[in-house]
Amino acid sequence: MNRSLFWLALLIVAAPTCIAQRVIYSSQLISQSYQGPAIKKIRAPGRFSSTITVKYTDGRKQIIPRDSIWGYEDARGRLYRNYKREFYRVTAVSDLVRYVVTRSNGRGVVNTRYFSRDFDSALYWGKAKARRDSSQAL
Repeated sequence: MNRSLFWLALLIVAAPTCIAQRVIYSSQLISQSYQGPAIKKIRAPGRFSSTITVKYTDGRKQIIPRDSIWGYEDARGRLYRNYKREFYRVTAVSDLVRYVVTRSNGRGVVNTRYFSRDFDSALYWGKAKARRDSSQAL
Protein backbone atom coordinates (compact mmCIF):
# COMPACT_ATOMS: atom_id res chain seq x y z
CA MET A 1 0.00 0.00 0.00
CA ASN A 2 2.76 2.48 0.91
CA ARG A 3 4.46 1.80 -2.40
CA SER A 4 1.36 2.70 -4.39
CA LEU A 5 0.83 5.84 -2.30
CA PHE A 6 4.42 6.88 -3.02
CA TRP A 7 3.94 6.40 -6.76
CA LEU A 8 0.67 8.34 -6.76
CA ALA A 9 2.23 11.22 -4.84
CA LEU A 10 5.16 11.26 -7.26
CA LEU A 11 2.77 11.18 -10.20
CA ILE A 12 0.70 14.08 -8.86
CA VAL A 13 3.71 16.25 -7.99
CA ALA A 14 6.26 15.52 -10.70
CA ALA A 15 4.28 15.00 -13.87
CA PRO A 16 1.54 17.62 -14.27
CA THR A 17 2.75 18.62 -17.75
CA CYS A 18 2.68 15.15 -19.29
CA ILE A 19 -0.62 13.88 -17.89
CA ALA A 20 -3.16 12.40 -20.28
CA GLN A 21 -6.81 12.26 -19.42
CA ARG A 22 -7.95 8.77 -18.60
CA VAL A 23 -10.71 6.68 -17.11
CA ILE A 24 -9.55 4.58 -14.15
CA TYR A 25 -11.36 1.28 -13.64
CA SER A 26 -9.52 0.20 -10.46
CA SER A 27 -7.41 1.96 -7.83
CA GLN A 28 -4.54 -0.42 -8.66
CA LEU A 29 -4.28 1.29 -12.08
CA ILE A 30 -3.63 4.78 -10.65
CA SER A 31 0.15 4.55 -10.73
CA GLN A 32 0.26 2.97 -14.20
CA SER A 33 0.64 5.13 -17.29
CA TYR A 34 -2.28 5.37 -19.72
CA GLN A 35 -1.74 3.43 -22.95
CA GLY A 36 -5.17 3.83 -24.56
CA PRO A 37 -6.43 6.17 -27.29
CA ALA A 38 -6.03 9.93 -26.74
CA ILE A 39 -8.97 11.43 -24.86
CA LYS A 40 -10.18 14.93 -25.71
CA LYS A 41 -12.68 15.37 -22.88
CA ILE A 42 -14.21 13.48 -19.97
CA ARG A 43 -17.63 14.75 -18.95
CA ALA A 44 -18.99 13.65 -15.60
CA PRO A 45 -22.46 15.20 -15.20
CA GLY A 46 -24.09 15.75 -11.81
CA ARG A 47 -24.45 13.12 -9.15
CA PHE A 48 -27.82 11.92 -10.45
CA SER A 49 -26.44 10.85 -13.83
CA SER A 50 -25.66 7.15 -14.16
CA THR A 51 -23.03 7.58 -16.89
CA ILE A 52 -19.95 9.56 -17.87
CA THR A 53 -19.13 10.59 -21.44
CA VAL A 54 -15.65 10.20 -22.92
CA LYS A 55 -14.81 11.99 -26.18
CA TYR A 56 -11.70 10.84 -28.02
CA THR A 57 -9.50 13.00 -30.26
CA ASP A 58 -10.49 10.92 -33.30
CA GLY A 59 -14.14 11.97 -32.83
CA ARG A 60 -15.47 8.82 -31.18
CA LYS A 61 -17.71 9.11 -28.13
CA GLN A 62 -18.12 6.48 -25.42
CA ILE A 63 -20.77 6.33 -22.70
CA ILE A 64 -19.52 4.50 -19.60
CA PRO A 65 -21.70 3.45 -16.63
CA ARG A 66 -20.56 5.42 -13.62
CA ASP A 67 -20.66 2.42 -11.30
CA SER A 68 -18.18 0.50 -13.51
CA ILE A 69 -15.24 2.86 -12.86
CA TRP A 70 -13.10 3.84 -9.86
CA GLY A 71 -12.63 7.39 -11.14
CA TYR A 72 -10.87 9.47 -13.76
CA GLU A 73 -7.99 11.87 -14.30
CA ASP A 74 -8.65 15.20 -16.03
CA ALA A 75 -6.46 17.23 -18.42
CA ARG A 76 -4.81 19.05 -15.49
CA GLY A 77 -3.75 15.80 -13.87
CA ARG A 78 -6.34 16.00 -11.09
CA LEU A 79 -7.55 12.63 -9.87
CA TYR A 80 -11.25 12.06 -9.10
CA ARG A 81 -12.70 9.11 -7.20
CA ASN A 82 -16.23 7.83 -7.77
CA TYR A 83 -17.80 7.20 -4.36
CA LYS A 84 -21.55 6.77 -3.78
CA ARG A 85 -22.48 8.28 -7.18
CA GLU A 86 -20.36 11.42 -6.73
CA PHE A 87 -16.84 12.34 -7.83
CA TYR A 88 -14.42 13.47 -5.11
CA ARG A 89 -11.12 15.14 -6.08
CA VAL A 90 -8.01 13.59 -4.51
CA THR A 91 -5.98 16.47 -3.05
CA ALA A 92 -3.30 14.77 -0.94
CA VAL A 93 -1.93 11.34 -0.18
CA SER A 94 -0.07 10.58 3.05
CA ASP A 95 -1.09 8.35 5.95
CA LEU A 96 -4.64 9.20 4.83
CA VAL A 97 -6.05 10.12 1.44
CA ARG A 98 -7.66 13.58 1.44
CA TYR A 99 -10.54 14.50 -0.89
CA VAL A 100 -12.49 17.66 -1.69
CA VAL A 101 -15.95 17.94 -3.19
CA THR A 102 -17.67 21.20 -4.16
CA ARG A 103 -21.38 21.42 -3.36
CA SER A 104 -24.04 24.09 -3.37
CA ASN A 105 -25.56 24.98 -0.01
CA GLY A 106 -28.30 27.30 -1.27
CA ARG A 107 -26.33 30.52 -0.75
CA GLY A 108 -23.21 29.60 -2.68
CA VAL A 109 -20.74 26.79 -3.07
CA VAL A 110 -18.78 25.09 -0.32
CA ASN A 111 -15.70 22.89 -0.55
CA THR A 112 -16.04 19.96 1.84
CA ARG A 113 -13.09 17.80 2.87
CA TYR A 114 -13.22 14.06 3.34
CA PHE A 115 -10.65 11.47 4.35
CA SER A 116 -10.09 7.76 3.81
CA ARG A 117 -7.38 5.33 4.89
CA ASP A 118 -6.66 4.24 1.30
CA PHE A 119 -8.09 4.57 -2.20
CA ASP A 120 -10.75 1.90 -1.71
CA SER A 121 -11.99 2.51 1.84
CA ALA A 122 -14.98 4.57 2.97
CA LEU A 123 -14.84 8.38 3.08
CA TYR A 124 -15.29 10.23 6.38
CA TRP A 125 -15.58 13.90 7.37
CA GLY A 126 -12.97 13.60 10.08
CA LYS A 127 -9.41 12.32 10.16
CA ALA A 128 -9.97 10.49 13.45
CA LYS A 129 -12.87 8.49 12.04
CA ALA A 130 -10.84 7.55 8.95
CA ARG A 131 -7.93 6.46 11.17
CA ARG A 132 -10.26 4.37 13.34
CA ASP A 133 -11.48 2.69 10.18
CA SER A 134 -7.83 1.94 9.39
CA SER A 135 -7.14 0.40 12.79
CA GLN A 136 -10.24 -1.83 12.59
CA ALA A 137 -9.18 -3.20 9.20
CA LEU A 138 -5.80 -4.42 10.46
